[in-house]
Amino acid sequence: MMSNVRNWIHEHLFGSWISGLLTVTFGWLLIEFGRSFYGWAWRDAAFGTTSESCAGTTGACWAVIGDFWNIFLVGLYPEDQRWRPYTALIILGLSVAISTIPRFNRHRILYYLWPLSIITILILVKGGGFGLEHVPTRLWGGLLITIGLSAAGLAFGIPLGVLLALGRCSKNYPVIRLLSTMFIDLVRSVPFVLVLIIGTILLPLFLPSTWDIDLLLRVQIAVIMSAAANSAEIVRGGLAGIGRGQEEAAMALGLGYWHTQCLVLLPQALRFMVPVFVSMFIVFLKDTSLVIVVGLFDLLGTATLVSGNPQWTGAKIEAYLFVGTLYFLMCFSISQYSRRLEITRTSI
Repeated sequence: MMSNVRNWIHEHLFGSWISGLLTVTFGWLLIEFGRSFYGWAWRDAAFGTTSESCAGTTGACWAVIGDFWNIFLVGLYPEDQRWRPYTALIILGLSVAISTIPRFNRHRILYYLWPLSIITILILVKGGGFGLEHVPTRLWGGLLITIGLSAAGLAFGIPLGVLLALGRCSKNYPVIRLLSTMFIDLVRSVPFVLVLIIGTILLPLFLPSTWDIDLLLRVQIAVIMSAAANSAEIVRGGLAGIGRGQEEAAMALGLGYWHTQCLVLLPQALRFMVPVFVSMFIVFLKDTSLVIVVGLFDLLGTATLVSGNPQWTGAKIEAYLFVGTLYFLMCFSISQYSRRLEITRTSI
């Protein structure tokens, strides 16, 4: 064991004098940075829940996290009702955890788990039924908004993207092909923030005045549109990678268009596109931070709101560092799961 470690160190860190010099230099820089960061973030830091806890401290002021912990997670949700979004986040986390277990992927339990989880989460968070008080979406925020927008955006955007990809590849219906191509190219050719502005500010101007669409719903529709356009190109690339012989074999067996797509081509294409979809989810998880331009405060927007509080003027770094850590944990976990999916796919 020790000989293997020594061989690895010699081969990768001290294989030549240049490699050894770089190893020593970056190692020293890393140690110095670690010592300074440890002193600032822990040894000299102040903890608590009030601004008075940070009086006279020379390190980080983590009391801002303790004071605004609930704001970071669920926004301005009523204090006496916060158990509802927390329960919804726990249900979502359990559903994701169960979905990552290979044993459950072989059964139909996921076909019932996710619809039931989504319905339960909506009832808990929105309320208005089953004896739960209705909470307007303007009070939602933080991690609840970040996860909700990105998860629902891909849950509805990917199926719509599959239909758009099939429409763009259609040979018998030129009108559908033209409309699908126009939608995909238009949405993918503009920044995501412009899609948000069009969906939340410009679109209501062309709708009847009696149509009062909730702001969060408009943002969600914009996210779904962007996810659908991007996933459509991913699906089209996956379908292009399937050999022509697969479609010809299906036609020889007498299968129709939809049977060929759903039973032969799409299962093969989607199997190779799962890691790409997971990577796209990471991108959309981070892009939800742009919703602050239309008046919603997601996780990053909440950090901006908290850092602007007069009581916590000097705690801006701590707020953004905490939010950055949450983003890193989520994206790193998703990327590791994507890597495991890719390894599983290549081993089959």
